[in-house]
Amino acid sequence: MEPESLQNVFDGVFDGIGCVLEAFTPKLTPREVGTVTSVATGIVKVSGLPGVCFDEVVTFPGGVLGIAFNVDAGEIGVVLLGEYSRIRAGDEVRRTGRVPEGCRVFSFKQPSADELEHDFLWRTTRRLPEGGQIGIFNRSYYEEVLVVRVHPEILISQGLSASC
Repeated sequence: MEPESLQNVFDGVFDGIGCVLEAFTPKLTPREVGTVTSVATGIVKVSGLPGVCFDEVVTFPGGVLGIAFNVDAGEIGVVLLGEYSRIRAGDEVRRTGRVPEGCRVFSFKQPSADELEHDFLWRTTRRLPEGGQIGIFNRSYYEEVLVVRVHPEILISQGLSASC
């Protein structure tokens, strides 16, 4: 058996590469990528995602997911759905194009007169979603409890005792 010439080996390899290149069709998929501008407790601000929709799922480094809830022209607020201790300003954020079905986001602002007549959990309990749906509160009641411990004047302004 006679050894194959080096030229024949190269010709065979390059013919194979040529066949693969002819069969290859590049697929370009556009994607929007934003940047984390600030990180707070369970919420981040993101810039650079002009096409993101309200309630759309976005992804962060490490596979952490979030839901866009405050969509402004220049910046969006995102509720994080996982461990966020490694997310930093400057991190990349990607759109997924997915808006989960059965997901309800509730915002809590200054309590109304009716809400002040009840305990602090009453506000959130009223907003619990129906069975089979996901409820997201973008301001947890733990934050409310902590804020009034640090700033008792908030309780006083609401006509509540700051001594508890």
